[in-house]
Amino acid sequence: MRKNVVRRTAELRIESSVGPKLLNLIVNLLIVIRQARFFYQERLLASRENGVRGIFMAKSIPKVIGLVGGIASGKSSAADVLVELGAVKIDADAIGHELLTRATVIRQVSIALGPKIVDQESNPPVIDRQKLAGMVFSTDPAAKQNLKKLEAILHPQIHAESIRRLRRLTESEEPPLAVVLDAPLLIEANWAPTCDWILYLDASYESRVSRANKRGWTEQHFRDRESAQYPLEVKRKAATHVIPSENEQEMRAELKSLWEQISSSSQTSPDPS
Repeated sequence: MRKNVVRRTAELRIESSVGPKLLNLIVNLLIVIRQARFFYQERLLASRENGVRGIFMAKSIPKVIGLVGGIASGKSSAADVLVELGAVKIDADAIGHELLTRATVIRQVSIALGPKIVDQESNPPVIDRQKLAGMVFSTDPAAKQNLKKLEAILHPQIHAESIRRLRRLTESEEPPLAVVLDAPLLIEANWAPTCDWILYLDASYESRVSRANKRGWTEQHFRDRESAQYPLEVKRKAATHVIPSENEQEMRAELKSLWEQISSSSQTSPDPS
């Protein structure tokens, strides 16, 4: 009660000193400033979620870096280097693997691709990943349709979870300078507009096949997997930067140079507060 009396007394003093018209003008101005601040904050987040690039950029908003390239071109290695330099990685592949362990997703996949895709002997039942790979990454004519069905289930959920993580990072007290989107199908899944930079990791076919062989892949398996993605030229054209990834030292040097640009721009950006 006493606080209300004190506050009202203060308001009366202000009103008597500046006049009711001027006071009303000040109050309206404060309301406009408050609304503008909320609008600004919402647009900062909406610009990420809606894929609007370069609008309302500020020092506190991380630069979003997408990685593209052929299979085994060094995208994961590039992401690791950027994390070493200070970025935070959102791993779409890991999110996808986690989703495939959820009962609701397992049910969706089994309905789309058939119950045989589920290992019923496991407790609880899980997706048989070897069978899944055979159904979506083979030369079988039905493989492309199966892949589309799988992507229709996973891509929206992976994207939604990635945006949630990006939003949390953006809203954190100390946002990172950059967030790396490590998504194997970044262009195909239409994630490109979310990114400020898209780095194309450039390695020769021979180098990439050699790396895939170390994963236990045959060259035919490599070709089957790559044929399910967009052509390399499409990915290269979508990129803002081309990073040579034939050897790690050269790639690391290029990424370090880019990181210095990010650090420099963050120090010279105006503070929006």
